[in-house]
Amino acid sequence: MQAPKIMFMSTILCLFGLLACGGSESGGENPNLGTQSADFPAGDKAMSSLNTDEQVAFCTYMVGIQGGPGEYQCDESLSMTVPDVDECLAQDFSTEFGSCTVSVVEACFSAISDDPCQLFSNPACEPMFACTWGQ
Repeated sequence: MQAPKIMFMSTILCLFGLLACGGSESGGENPNLGTQSADFPAGDKAMSSLNTDEQVAFCTYMVGIQGGPGEYQCDESLSMTVPDVDECLAQDFSTEFGSCTVSVVEACFSAISDDPCQLFSNPACEPMFACTWGQ
């Protein structure tokens, strides 16, 4: 049954501020949104092992490449909310992404940054689903 997995993953990704559909203005409070800072974690590092500075850098970048925080409408039945960086940081990085590395998550969201509604159809996201769900 694919629908429950899709809803579960959508919920997780929305909580992290990693999924959006549509466009929005970037938040004016953080000019570094969408920029990989010096603290951005190495690609081979497990999401579950990120320290606080790496989490801040990761959330800032991922929220930014989606156009900043806001609510987005993918279609008539699906809308997503991209939280701000603080809401992203409130999530538990130690459990949300299973065995995923930074590069796996980044590859997915970089591939769909122009059209995040392709999350479940873009092949670049398949590795992220595999490590998140342990498949």
